[in-house]
Amino acid sequence: MVKKMFLMFVLAGSVVLGAPSNNQKSLGDAKKQLLGNFASGSILSGSNKAGNVARWYLFNEGHLGYSYSSIGDLNLHSADIGYSVYITAIKSASGLRPYIGTEITAPIYLKFTGNSNAFLDGVVNNLPGGSKVMQDIGFNGWGVQVPVIVGVQARYFYIQGMVGYAYHSLKEPYFVSDVQNDTSLEHTYHGLTYGIGAGVKVSNVFSVGLRYVMGQMTSSSRTPGASINANAVRPKDFKEDYQRISLIFGVVF
Repeated sequence: MVKKMFLMFVLAGSVVLGAPSNNQKSLGDAKKQLLGNFASGSILSGSNKAGNVARWYLFNEGHLGYSYSSIGDLNLHSADIGYSVYITAIKSASGLRPYIGTEITAPIYLKFTGNSNAFLDGVVNNLPGGSKVMQDIGFNGWGVQVPVIVGVQARYFYIQGMVGYAYHSLKEPYFVSDVQNDTSLEHTYHGLTYGIGAGVKVSNVFSVGLRYVMGQMTSSSRTPGASINANAVRPKDFKEDYQRISLIFGVVF
């Protein structure tokens, strides 16, 4: 009887002493799988009322890309630079790791096509091309897009939802004549946006992805340049349909 009780105590002790080691090993394996060979960042820990510890990993990512956008009848081509910061769970649930953060993108507008939304119908604007913008390549404005992102990652693939705010400062170029300088019309657009993103990550360091964002933009400021009939310019615009599709390349640092 004494011998049996001794064996039971030994077995119970081995389970208690071995549990922390196994937990540490499990956490280490999960961290190694998540980080791969190159990713950098920092561990965040927290606990709930029950005392359970949850560990998250903080990522910083820079990215470059290209976007094609439309605001009403105006089409925009841009080169994009951006930065995102997000936290993701180290331990996965059924192979899925949730993450949350923000993804700041600054488009540099290089080319416009289509027609301006700024001019009133039936009023002459004194431009030979009417509302048609010039298609020359150059610096035609900038913008910023700041959404909150919530997504999940399954091995190399990720998908996310986005809700945020966008601001665009545009300078539409117009041809005047062969003997006069070109002119421009400066205005801003802003509004709430929402969309979806998806892509793949390699070793949680390099990524390539697509983004699709939509919403409605309001123009609250317009300044016509020389040769443009100011009476033909609509002072404000509301609820111009906005769509944007982007290809981005990212790297974690």
